[in-house]
Amino acid sequence: MEAYVMHKVTSLLPSAALAEKKWPHIDSLRLADPQFKTPKKMDVILGAEYALAITLPQILKGSEGEPIAQPTIFGWIVGGKVSGEVKSFTSLHTQCDLNETLKRFSEVETIMPKQPHLTEEEQLCETHFAETHTRDRSGRYVVKLPFKPSHEDLGDSTTTAMARLQAMERRFARNPVLQQGYKQFMDEYLALDHMELVQPDELEQPNSMKYVLPHQAVIRPTSETTKLRVVFDASAATRPNKPSLNEVLAVGPPLQDDLLVLLQRFRTHQVALSADVEKMYRQVLVSEADRDFQRVFWRQAPTEKIQTHRLKTVTYGTSCAPYLAKKVLQQIAHDYRSEFPEASQAILPSFYMDDLLCGAATVEEGKKLRREIQEVLNRGHFSLRKWSSNSEEILEEIPSDMIAITPDEIRTQSKSISALGLKWNPGNDTFSLMIDTPPPVTTKREFSSGVAKTFDP
Repeated sequence: MEAYVMHKVTSLLPSAALAEKKWPHIDSLRLADPQFKTPKKMDVILGAEYALAITLPQILKGSEGEPIAQPTIFGWIVGGKVSGEVKSFTSLHTQCDLNETLKRFSEVETIMPKQPHLTEEEQLCETHFAETHTRDRSGRYVVKLPFKPSHEDLGDSTTTAMARLQAMERRFARNPVLQQGYKQFMDEYLALDHMELVQPDELEQPNSMKYVLPHQAVIRPTSETTKLRVVFDASAATRPNKPSLNEVLAVGPPLQDDLLVLLQRFRTHQVALSADVEKMYRQVLVSEADRDFQRVFWRQAPTEKIQTHRLKTVTYGTSCAPYLAKKVLQQIAHDYRSEFPEASQAILPSFYMDDLLCGAATVEEGKKLRREIQEVLNRGHFSLRKWSSNSEEILEEIPSDMIAITPDEIRTQSKSISALGLKWNPGNDTFSLMIDTPPPVTTKREFSSGVAKTFDP
């Protein structure tokens, strides 16, 4: 058989020494491990396909609370739970080593190189975008949802969506402030033409040609812009136990650099610039042919009739949304590469989803780069806001409602802003971590829990 060689297979078995007892039904047997009562290191763990191959067809049982014996080609083996013993000595054992857990935790956060090759599904997703994306008369990008090439028909999510809306309405009855914020969010969707009413003659369609997205509120008290966001659930359960929308959509390949790589590149610039895209996903239209897969139930008050709407833009909560939005950003850079080469070159590697981190060598270069990036993205209807810089001169030429930090706050070094989960003080150009002071730590488990709560790329 093929085997994995490891420094340590599992912890000692049994975990504690068993009391000396006599069990008449196994006393005369030739045991594969005569010292099974003593904790010892394991040398080999066999998978079931091999373990079953070495066992012989016979079992000996004693009285209740006594071990069970079974013959193998190596001799008899014993196992089971013994009355009066705290620990069982069955060989089905799992190692739980907190040191190893901490090691794996750090490995998860280690920078990994990008995949050298796309999977077949990822390549199909790239080809699908290249062949199907278009622009409308206003210049806004239009995309089609990337369905997997072979997938089952969608299930019916109507019941789940209806139940979720009614559950939210019960919360509204207890929390009028939540209701007002939720209503404002949905009203904005309608006012910006990001959502439209489904007409009565369009309501009846085969389940495979539509999907109703359940939705709920997510509260973000620390957000500087949107405290309440309505999140749409494209993974909701369906009937009769068929795929959800997310299960039939291709996710697409990763299109952005690792966080630490982006932050390190950001530090190479003498003049730093940061901003984010306003409502990034919602600046990309979904093709009319695919909008019925983004239906939602909504009404202004529980006394009104529930109406069916459909979302017209890329939707937060669908598995392909990050890929589509980021891909459109990259497409804008490619489309205007000849006219704005420096801005396009900066856009391609400098976004982590909707966050832009870039810079230049001098203030004048920084001013020119900022204006060109803004111009390029405006042509695709992407508006940059919350501009920050370590240069007062650059911020002075930006409207006050479009900046996250003022020139005065840079001079006094009195304000830090969020930069990819860290705190960046443009005044003294330093990064810091936000750490909640924990209670006294007395165990490794408490320590690992505290580490996991601190975002430190």
